[in-house]
Amino acid sequence: MTELGHSLKPQLEMLSAWASNNRQAIEQARARFDQQSSPATSAEDTLRT
Repeated sequence: MTELGHSLKPQLEMLSAWASNNRQAIEQARARFDQQSSPATSAEDTLRT
């Protein structure tokens, strides 16, 4: 398990850095998606359940 964790760490760090750098764009895209979809299928509602 630790071997797997060590092998994934660089990818996870890259993904985390990318998400931080693109946070505003991600939030805007999610807001647009939530407006297009029904409230029951929004990401926020899915996380709450």
